[in-house]
Amino acid sequence: MDRGSSPSRNSHSRDPRAAGKAAAATLSVIVGGLAETFAASEDLFRAMGKNVFHVGGLGHGLAMKLINNMLDQIATVAIAEALVFGKKAGLDPQKIYEVMRVSTGSSVQFENWVPRMLARNFVPGARLTSRTRTKSSKQHLPSTSACHCCSPT
Repeated sequence: MDRGSSPSRNSHSRDPRAAGKAAAATLSVIVGGLAETFAASEDLFRAMGKNVFHVGGLGHGLAMKLINNMLDQIATVAIAEALVFGKKAGLDPQKIYEVMRVSTGSSVQFENWVPRMLARNFVPGARLTSRTRTKSSKQHLPSTSACHCCSPT
């Protein structure tokens, strides 16, 4: 919610699951912008979620959200690869799920995606736009050269 953006520009507004989480006050709210603006809006943020973070200046909320999305997607790909490895090793995918969900290999992504993978349900769970940002959002991010990092894009 950098620059006081309207809900229509917020990535969560495009994901119907996020709307339900906001109504139940279970979202993690990540905010970048002026500390005074954050303070003035904090009650609103806390109405949407218990975990509310002011992470710095303009663009930092978006950068933090992108880091979260990156880690989420990396975990999802790793889970899919692990299931393929297990299947090729002769393990029953359902048994992999039963063991891993109560072991250290479990995660939110594991619980969310493996049942769908086992059911061969590959329909996207959210619109692509909730996992990626538009070109207009990129203008608010510091360049990768300014961060001294590389970017996959």
